[in-house]
Amino acid sequence: MAHPLEQFGIHPATPLNFPALTFLSLEAIRTNPFFYLTFPPCVSPEQISQYHFAAKIKPPDDGSVEIIKVVDNSCRHAPKIVGFASWKVRRSVMETRKPKMPRGADPRFLNDFWDSVGPLVEQFFNAETDIELSVMRVLPAYQGRGLGGIMLRWGLERATQLGKRIFLLSSPEGRFLYAKYGFETVGSVKMDLGKYGGQGTYVQTAMTWNESKQDNKIGIWSKRKL
Repeated sequence: MAHPLEQFGIHPATPLNFPALTFLSLEAIRTNPFFYLTFPPCVSPEQISQYHFAAKIKPPDDGSVEIIKVVDNSCRHAPKIVGFASWKVRRSVMETRKPKMPRGADPRFLNDFWDSVGPLVEQFFNAETDIELSVMRVLPAYQGRGLGGIMLRWGLERATQLGKRIFLLSSPEGRFLYAKYGFETVGSVKMDLGKYGGQGTYVQTAMTWNESKQDNKIGIWSKRKL
C-alpha cells in the first residue's frame, strides 16, 4: 500500500501561484485573531486579499525569500495547492514598505502584537545567520495529514545546507509540531483579546532550531519519503 503522503508533492512556488497562495492563506487563518479582530464584515474580501498579498505573500525581487508549495497530486487534471511555506533565507537588500491597511480595518491588535513581539525578534533573530519561517499555511480540509511536517523538513534541510539556524514565531496551534522537530522556545508574549473585542488570551511563541543540537536527526528526516 502506498504511503498516504505519497499523494502530495513539494515544489517551488511561482508568481503564477500567488493568487492561490493568498486565498489559501486567508482560508487557513479565518479563526485566528489576526483575521477576525482586524477585518470586520465591512471590509470587502477583495480589499482583504489585496492587503494580505502585499503583507504576507509577495516576496522581494532579490531572491531572499524562497516559497514552497505542497500540491495534491490525486487531483490529476489540475493538481491542487493545499499548503505553502515562505522562508526568508537571507537578508533582503530591498527596502520594505508596510502596506496600507484597508479602509474599515481595525489595526489595534496587529499594532500591539508587533510592539510586543518586536523585542523578541530583535533579541533572538539575526538576519545574517538565521533563516526565518515567516509563513506556513495548510488548507483547513488538509490539516492534520502531515503536510506541516513535509514543509518543515524541507526547511530543516535547507538550513543545514546553508549552515544556518531557523527562527520563527509560532501560533498556539503550531508549537507542538515545531517542538517535535527539535525547536526550542526562547520567549513568548501573551495578548488579552478582550481588549480588542475578542475573548481569552492569545500566546505567540518565539522558537529556534539549530542543527548542531539535533543529534544528526536531520539525516533521518532527509531519508523519509515525503
